[in-house]
Amino acid sequence: KVEVGHRPPGPAPQGAPPPPPSHQPPPNPFPTFSQNSRRAEDMAVGRMHETRVHNQLLASMDADLSEKKKIFQALLREWHPDKAAVGPALATPVFQFLQDKKAWYFC
Repeated sequence: KVEVGHRPPGPAPQGAPPPPPSHQPPPNPFPTFSQNSRRAEDMAVGRMHETRVHNQLLASMDADLSEKKKIFQALLREWHPDKAAVGPALATPVFQFLQDKKAWYFC
């Protein structure tokens, strides 16, 4: 049985074109201006969301423990990458930010 795309060993038949490359070219290690611009815009939006979440945490620092748990759980649900309205690319850093702030918030 011969697999699709598999040539038996040996020289190529005369006049046959060379087989197509089996891999994609590597991505450009130097992003274009538009890629850099988009990445910078995404980072700025992510920082804006992190700042908003941080301010929400600060505003509720004086709440009792049960209220703080409710607030924190609500933020985790809001920013979970699988459920966030802004999509996983923007939600993931904010969700990780929340995870990093958990010990600080509950101390």
